[in-house]
Amino acid sequence: MPAFNKFNLFTQGLVRGDHNLNSNVVRVALYTGATAPAATDQNYAATLAGGAAEVANGNGYTTTGNSGGASISSNSSGTETVRTTNAIPTWTASASGFSVRYAVAYNDTNASKRLIGWWDYGSSVTLSGTNGDTFSVTGLNTSIFTLV
Repeated sequence: MPAFNKFNLFTQGLVRGDHNLNSNVVRVALYTGATAPAATDQNYAATLAGGAAEVANGNGYTTTGNSGGASISSNSSGTETVRTTNAIPTWTASASGFSVRYAVAYNDTNASKRLIGWWDYGSSVTLSGTNGDTFSVTGLNTSIFTLV
């Protein structure tokens, strides 16, 4: 199971109203293993400026990633669980394929594309285009994160 990491300013963004987790669209972009996203990054553009490398456009991947759909939250005994409403974002490799290590979730509804968090798969996962390998970000339709 990949490790989930929250961007530092995500919690502040919740308090300031940058995120409406009952309606905003969550998008997930894939990154190579060269450099991890920095916890201090504030928005999608900052991850790229900070040296993290998004998977190149093509071979089954489209720059800016795939939508996880609108985010919704539910509460049970004071514990808030946030998830997406759509199917799990999935990519199917084509041609020469691609490698991924990090999956970055961000708020695509917010004009500045504020960051939520990222999953670290521990090492690069290589997808073969000749085999039609697929990569899915698991957990988005069950729980992106939980606030207690």
